[in-house]
Order: sequence, then structure tokens, then C-alpha cells
Amino acid sequence: MGFILFITAIAISGIAAFYSIVGLAAIFAAAKMPIIIMGSVLEVGKLVTASWLYQNWKKANRLLKIYFTTAVVVLMLITSMGIFGFLSKAHIDQTMIASNSNVEIDRINLMIDIEQRRLKNAQQNLDNLEKLVSTLSAEDAAWTRRIQRKEREAIKTEIKDASQEIVNYQEELVPLQKEQVKLEAEVGPIKYIAELVYGDANRELLESAVRLVIMLIIFVFDPLAVLLLIAANMALLEKRKKIRKKKVAYVDEIDTNWKTETRIVPEESSNKSGYQKLKEKIFSKKTHAQELVDINKKLEDYRSGKIEKHSFEEREIKRLEQRKAELEDKLK
Repeated sequence: MGFILFITAIAISGIAAFYSIVGLAAIFAAAKMPIIIMGSVLEVGKLVTASWLYQNWKKANRLLKIYFTTAVVVLMLITSMGIFGFLSKAHIDQTMIASNSNVEIDRINLMIDIEQRRLKNAQQNLDNLEKLVSTLSAEDAAWTRRIQRKEREAIKTEIKDASQEIVNYQEELVPLQKEQVKLEAEVGPIKYIAELVYGDANRELLESAVRLVIMLIIFVFDPLAVLLLIAANMALLEKRKKIRKKKVAYVDEIDTNWKTETRIVPEESSNKSGYQKLKEKIFSKKTHAQELVDINKKLEDYRSGKIEKHSFEEREIKRLEQRKAELEDKLK
């Protein structure tokens, strides 16, 4: 579990660091490379400091704990500020695309209105000519039509051109309207959030909803990474303590079994095969070497006279010598 916590903390922290560095680079656009280098080093320093601070909290002096804690909190705020800048820039880029699209749509709609007025005026001029002719006699009407022929052709040409321009502008407007619908669909979720929180989804409240979402993301991003790293340290230290306890218990068991085993006489054992299995299980080379040292010391003490002869039975001496030979063979 500790390893999973550690990997998760590093993953979240790495992503947070990336977003933060990109956001800070956008805020300080004139010094992108220095900001990237500084942000990367500070992110690593923040994690190392948080980990060291947890593991050495009891040993560190008060001044060091205060400074390191303050440094970690400030770096978390800087990371959060960078993430805020990154997400804000992403939202601004999206709204900018929508704004540019709206400007272009408004321009095309304006041109369509101009062409429609032009078409309407030309059609009205043509209608006026027709009204004038309709009041004349047949002979005068024919003569008048001949006089108006060029004017009528010019008006018809203008009507045709205006109609074609309107069609062209409408064709140009279609992809922009599709893009507008797509952008509105992308910001649809945030509109629902704005309506849920504020009861309305006008532009001002929409921006407030975006800021609220960004703040929520910041609240659970970098702080979560740091706290997961501390939790990973806790789990790994606990696991290390358990392993250390197991090792100590194993060494104590070996020591107890060795002391018990050295008091067993093979000839008196009722089950030699069981004794042999126990001996092979317990005695390592290190234990054999220690036992050999003890046997040599006892024999040397006996031969040098430090131990009175009657306190050592002949049978015990033979057993020790036999045991010494066995150990020397095993240690070869």
C-alpha cells in the first residue's frame, strides 16, 4: 500500500508541477525558460522537504521545522497559482475563440443586412418603374419601356448581384455557426454548473462558475499530492518497522534455539532424525562459527587448567571434540 501511495503521490505531483510550470510560464511570458527551470527545481524541493520534514520531525529543531513547513506551504500556494493560471488561460483561449467567431458572424450578418437593403431598394425601384408604366397607354407604355430598358437592366443586374452576395455570405456563415454551436456545447457543462450554483447562466455568472471550478481543482490537486507523499512515508516507515521487528524476533529465536541445542546430547536424543532436521534448520554458518569458538575456548580452558579436571567429565570432552570436528567439516 505504501508503494501505491508513493507512486500516486508522484504522479499527481508531476502533473500538478507540469500544469503549474506551464501556467507560471504564461504569467511570466518574457522569461519562460528560467521559469521552467525554477519551477521544476522548486517542485522537487517541495516534495523532498515534505518527506524529510515528516521523517525527521522529532529530530529537527524548532526553527528548521517552522521554516520548512512555511516553505512547503508557500510552494504549494505557488503551484496552485500556476495551476490557476494554466486553467484560466485555457478558459480564456476558449472564450477568445468564441469571441472571434462571434465577431466574424456579426460582420457577415451586417453584410447580409446591407445586401438585403440593397436588394430591397433595387426591387422597389423596379416596382416604381412598373407602376409608372401601368398608368400609361399601351403605345406610351411600350415607348416608356424602351426608354427604361437600360435602367431596368441595371436594376435587374443589381438585384441579381445582391441576391448572389447574400447567398455567398450565408454559405460563409454556415461553418462559423457550426463552430459556434460546437463551442456552446463545450461550455454547456459550466452553464449547468452556473445555473445550479447561481440560478442563472449569464456571462458574468458563467465566469464566476469557472473560477469556482478552478478553485475546487486547486484545492484537491497539489495539497493532495503532498499529503499522499506524507501518507506514503508513514506506510513505508511502518512497513520498515515491521520488517525490523521480524528480523529481531528471528534473531532471538535463532539465539534461543542455539542455546537450547547446545545443551542436547546427540546420544541421548530419542529422535536423531528430528534432532538432525532441527540442527540443519537452526544452524547457519555464522552460528556454527560462534559455537566452534565457544567449544575451542572451553577446551583451551580445560587444557590450560583454568577449569578443574573433575568439573569436566571425560564424556563431555569427547562430545565437544566430536562436535568441533563436525563444525570444522561444515565450515570448510
